[in-house]
Amino acid sequence: MVRKTKLMLKVEKQFQRPLDKLLPERVNEIGLSQTADELGVSKATLGYWLLKLGINVRRVALSPGETLEVKRSSFFKKIEKEDLLHFCIFLFSS
Repeated sequence: MVRKTKLMLKVEKQFQRPLDKLLPERVNEIGLSQTADELGVSKATLGYWLLKLGINVRRVALSPGETLEVKRSSFFKKIEKEDLLHFCIFLFSS
């Protein structure tokens, strides 16, 4: 288990969700910079939290017509190229 800072705990309380669930969701939806702004932290702090929580950020480039499947524990989601403009893949380390 990761020891969380006071600021991490404050953000979890504010958003009523654990960071290991909140961060991938928000970064996938709005990107790194906007997530940092939304949480009220710097991009450096957000990067540190991702590292500390074992969340890996990956960028993917697809050729026209290519698709990507993101597999998570018991489900997968098929994503079209248009959806990947600002999409980051997060892999959780075990």
